[in-house]
Amino acid sequence: MTALQAPPETDLETVRLVVRRKRTILQRLRHDWPLLLLAFPVVAHLMVFHYWPSAWNIIAFMDYSPYRPFWENPFVGFAWFERLFNDPYFAPALVNTLKFAALNLLCMFPLSV
Repeated sequence: MTALQAPPETDLETVRLVVRRKRTILQRLRHDWPLLLLAFPVVAHLMVFHYWPSAWNIIAFMDYSPYRPFWENPFVGFAWFERLFNDPYFAPALVNTLKFAALNLLCMFPLSV
């Protein structure tokens, strides 16, 4: 068996404390720019194709007109959805869409496998 040895005693005057300063944002950017460059396309894709369209979903609840400023469009709530679901053409259009999706799935899925 080996015995543990105590560390050698040192003179406190010879020991220098190393204080690591926190890096500034500019220093971190200079150091990490390749990683940020790799992450930029992913972040840009998320912003353009996911977050930006999701933020515009509020238009569905407004009487939106592109000729008026956004904040001047009146809020109508679920009025457009009521109009959609009460429309006589909605049910046949929904049934046709579901039929098309089912046939597309049945025909195309075996071809891809």
